[in-house]
Amino acid sequence: MELIDLPPEILFLILDCIESAAALKDICILSKKFCAIVQPLLYRNIIFGPEDVPVSILLLCRTVVTCPLIAAQVRQLDIDT
Repeated sequence: MELIDLPPEILFLILDCIESAAALKDICILSKKFCAIVQPLLYRNIIFGPEDVPVSILLLCRTVVTCPLIAAQVRQLDIDT
């Protein structure tokens, strides 16, 4: 049995242990199945530093408007000015 053969719920629990956003992004591009599981983890806590604010806010707005399923995953939005 390979990792991808596990049920999505089990994969979610495993991938939820990964704290690095960069690692989650890399996993997201592996396959559509991994992307569907990892996207909620990527968008759960969004933190912007002062250097990120101008462009990132616009990109986030575009994402949540065009993808309501992703918008529903956001639990925390921290904007450090």
